[in-house]
Amino acid sequence: MPEAKTDFAQAREKHDAKRKEAIRSIRSDQDAKISVLVAEMRRERLQARRTPANRILKKSLYAAINLKYRAKMAEVRREARLQRQSTYRESPRYTWVSFLQERAKDGDQEALKKLRGRAFGLAWKGGNAIRGEDDTLAAGQHRLENRPIDGVTKKGTIIYSVGKDAVRDDGESFRINRKDELETAIVALQIAQKRFGNSLRS
Repeated sequence: MPEAKTDFAQAREKHDAKRKEAIRSIRSDQDAKISVLVAEMRRERLQARRTPANRILKKSLYAAINLKYRAKMAEVRREARLQRQSTYRESPRYTWVSFLQERAKDGDQEALKKLRGRAFGLAWKGGNAIRGEDDTLAAGQHRLENRPIDGVTKKGTIIYSVGKDAVRDDGESFRINRKDELETAIVALQIAQKRFGNSLRS
């Protein structure tokens, strides 16, 4: 996949640039808010200085103003920190696996094959499985018609949401978490028949 390597490099560059711009925007917004608070604090200090009061009272006024604005600035910095953390969490480091997951979700068979090859023998084994009698995959049936893919795991398991449950396709079987979800069970059986034919086993 030499072209894929080039596409990955471009996608990672675009991803990193977008994340850096988001962080810059957060910092710029923080600086702007701090500047506004500094200006407000100076105005209040000036008003306090012009207040007809003795030195001790003015000193108390200055202290109260400083305390108030230090708290406001601390809150601005705290909010900015939370926003940065959220940005890093929602936009983690872009890796080759991330790229393959995106490609696989878009129906790229080669990307899906590479994900499953990396995780051979490590597929998720929970839930209730439906598989073909002879363990043979029908070529090209890695994606359902008229049913969008909700996600692709790092191990190459395709996830389709159905009602309150989900159908997981690891290439060898279809798995559901709950047998009592009739809608999910019916969908899993339908797509298993499409993949493996009528000879199924659990």
